[in-house]
Amino acid sequence: MFILLVALFNVVGWYLYFVVKNSKEDELGNRLITVANMVSSYLESEAVIISFTEGDEQTDWYKRLKEYLLEVKKKNNLRTVSIFNTDFQWMIGTDANMKIGTYSYLLKIDEEEIKKSITQKVSTQSYLYSFEDIQYKRAYAPIQGFDGTIEAFVKVEASRDYFVGLAKLRNSLIFLGLFCIGVIGILVIIFYKLVNALIKAEESTELNNRLQSLGTMAAGVAHEIRNPLGIIRNTAEILKAELLSESDSYSYVDSILEEVHRLNNLVTQFLQLSKPSVIEKRDCDIRQLIESTISFVKYDFEKSDIKISFTCNATFMSQKPRDKSRATTFTNIKCDENSIKQLLLNLLINAKQSMKNGGSVKIDLIKKKNKILITITDEGSGISEIEIKKVYDPFFSTKDAGIGLGLTICKNIVDLHNGTIEVFSRENKGTKIVVGLPID
Repeated sequence: MFILLVALFNVVGWYLYFVVKNSKEDELGNRLITVANMVSSYLESEAVIISFTEGDEQTDWYKRLKEYLLEVKKKNNLRTVSIFNTDFQWMIGTDANMKIGTYSYLLKIDEEEIKKSITQKVSTQSYLYSFEDIQYKRAYAPIQGFDGTIEAFVKVEASRDYFVGLAKLRNSLIFLGLFCIGVIGILVIIFYKLVNALIKAEESTELNNRLQSLGTMAAGVAHEIRNPLGIIRNTAEILKAELLSESDSYSYVDSILEEVHRLNNLVTQFLQLSKPSVIEKRDCDIRQLIESTISFVKYDFEKSDIKISFTCNATFMSQKPRDKSRATTFTNIKCDENSIKQLLLNLLINAKQSMKNGGSVKIDLIKKKNKILITITDEGSGISEIEIKKVYDPFFSTKDAGIGLGLTICKNIVDLHNGTIEVFSRENKGTKIVVGLPID
């Protein structure tokens, strides 16, 4: 509604400008014609012969006539008042730069109006036009001799003041229009951001509600499963201890223990969803945390022929140290260390699982304003454009053996830290995940 009102205001403003401009132009033209007729009538009544030659400037009559023209110019606020013969040669006027007999090429612009004035013995006016960034409007009136023939004509030209006023009005409207466009642009951007924020908030709320319901259900199921799993594991370990390694049953017991381990991991991830949304933030050296996490998974990565590297380009701290000279040694933020370590492990495990034929994983840590960015880039199979929209959904996975809770838990951890997580990926082109966490 506001935008429509602003647009309507601008349209009305420009409409009024053109109405005023046309009205003022007509008014100016009529005033110029009146002045030109007045000068023409004066010269005809004085029976002045408009045929001057160089040197006549010193005659009394020439001087009196020039004073008269200067007075007309001053009283009517004109730019110039001039007399030309029919050959477009300047005879007399208020322009100090002109000399008797000088040919005026500028009159060619209004040649049609001048010829009409001379042949039809009527007063005429030019259109309003611009030349070299100067606007012009003129009026012409014929001067008759004793025998009724036209021997000269009067040219009166409008003052700059009139055009300055119109230019100011036009510039004001242009400025107002640009200002309104700017305001509309800002409002559109704000509206767009608000809509996006509302959509994301709604999606986040919906996801949190689903996670809460799922977590509650998972907690009950997980506890019920974990108890018999413990019994199965203990029994299998007793059987394994009693069986000979050469026995055929020995490999079956190993299979049982392997599946128990896999189920136990699944139960653990279920329980992650059921944990209360409360974290305990403390000072944490994020660089050391990343390095310790890399050390924890490095052996497993090397077995899968995956090289992992880490680059830290951040120097910051959550609190200023007493000794400012030590400031460069700090990479501290406020966070829940266990949660962030779980986040890093989940992301690194996802990266490893996406690279079946080996490759490299690159971790970058940088500071951007009041937050840190952790970027994890892999050379894995990537995610399609359709699938990337579902990566935070519970139980959605692109891997055959995937559970689909890793990124769901990561998103939950990041949200609890008031941070951000973004996934950039192309199918068969690898994946880049950027986690943003506030420093304080």
